[in-house]
Amino acid sequence: MTQTAPPRGDECFGSIEYIRTGLQSELLVKVLDYWDEIRGDKAFPSRAQFNPMRIPKALPSLFLVDVLPDDVFRYRLAGSVVEEFYGQGKFAGSTPQEKFGDSAERALIPYRRVRDTHELFLRSANLSWVHEDRKYFSYTVIILPLGEDGTTVNMLLGTHDFVRER
Repeated sequence: MTQTAPPRGDECFGSIEYIRTGLQSELLVKVLDYWDEIRGDKAFPSRAQFNPMRIPKALPSLFLVDVLPDDVFRYRLAGSVVEEFYGQGKFAGSTPQEKFGDSAERALIPYRRVRDTHELFLRSANLSWVHEDRKYFSYTVIILPLGEDGTTVNMLLGTHDFVRER
């Protein structure tokens, strides 16, 4: 995959170098750099390599999604800021369909593509697709693959940076 221009629009998939060019959030850059550091020469690191305490400022904004058979994705955990801003209660143990109903595909499409292609994902958007009364919030999110053998994705690591628009 050859990519030369920085990401444009509200979402894109690509290599770490490509995604990095689209990041303006210091928080997301720190998470991406840590992910890159621990993966070494593999396509992506394992969950066991990922120590969230190495990036403590990101903890409230992180989420982990288990990638299960039969195209099932289940939230393992979500930080307090993620749960607060989405206004959907506790994420742990639930699926995107349970959290977002008819809007679940907005989450599932990138989850599937990161799982299948190992590309990284970047989206910048507002939260009107979740709650129309929260249009004053925007966010940038990255989704990164994790997997025990470096070839099969069995978990997704996501990090949001939420912004209150003035």
